Amino acid sequence: MEVVVAIIKKHDKILCCQRKSDDKFPGKWEFPGGKVNEGEPLSIALERELNEELGETRINDLKMMDNFQSHYGDEDYNVFVYSVDIESNFELNVHNRIKWVSGDELGKLNWLDGNTELVEKLSKLDNGYL
Repeated sequence: MEVVVAIIKKHDKILCCQRKSDDKFPGKWEFPGGKVNEGEPLSIALERELNEELGETRINDLKMMDNFQSHYGDEDYNVFVYSVDIESNFELNVHNRIKWVSGDELGKLNWLDGNTELVEKLSKLDNGYL
């Protein structure tokens, strides 16, 4: 399965999103993004996911940062990570709250298992990854 993830930076901080309390994984943190529909271009999938999760979103700059394989639950994922510069009104459509976090603070959040590998990459490289 293919997944797109957005790393959105502002003033050396990264946007993190917390799942709602009635979600399958309540209170867990994640980066915005999600599953790519069959035949859907990655950039379109990311734009769709950001609009679904954060409200009306305009992507100003989109750069591929990384692509790696991950295993989560019973599935294998091909994860495409993008650095994204956006304009958004930040509606909380699927999250309880959002938070801007510095690279060294990322490890302090209670992350969704599927995001931990990316958090480790971001933390280890001390934002050089970005």
